[in-house]
Amino acid sequence: MGYNEYFVRSFWEAFEKLEYFKIPVYRFSDIEFDLLFIYRRETLVHLRDECIPIEEIVCHRHRLDCIKAPHTNALYIYIEGDYRGRVFVRTNILRVLRLLNIWRSEEPYRLIEMVRRALRGEVERDEIIRHILNLLRSRRDILHFILPKIPGDSEELLMFSPILRILHYLRRK
Repeated sequence: MGYNEYFVRSFWEAFEKLEYFKIPVYRFSDIEFDLLFIYRRETLVHLRDECIPIEEIVCHRHRLDCIKAPHTNALYIYIEGDYRGRVFVRTNILRVLRLLNIWRSEEPYRLIEMVRRALRGEVERDEIIRHILNLLRSRRDILHFILPKIPGDSEELLMFSPILRILHYLRRK
């Protein structure tokens, strides 16, 4: 991704201090979905020539040439849904991206980059809202099974998403 060593160290130090936190991304009636970040320092397994961690059982099952990397920074990102304060679903964000059929596309990176640029004041927040709304509309066929209500316009999107509302109004004042 082209980040320098200082940036990478700062990134992991920030998560090491936080360990666990949630960002509310969707709220409708008594249902809430959060992005849940969990940081751990643990032994990870990856293919010899790759850096993306995989499950150890996959290495054994397929007799792959894997390496164990002890004391490695690991960040797990989940979508966690709760109803009236009780967790009813927690799934890895990669599974959600696969389900939405966008995980292999540039879409997640484009969205992350857009948010980063918006926080710096380089992109209009309305552009991010339009982009997310278009993404939600394009995957409506799947999302209607998960979300009780899919936002129809930017006002509804801001009403349903606490984090987007915060980002939207952050530098407007």
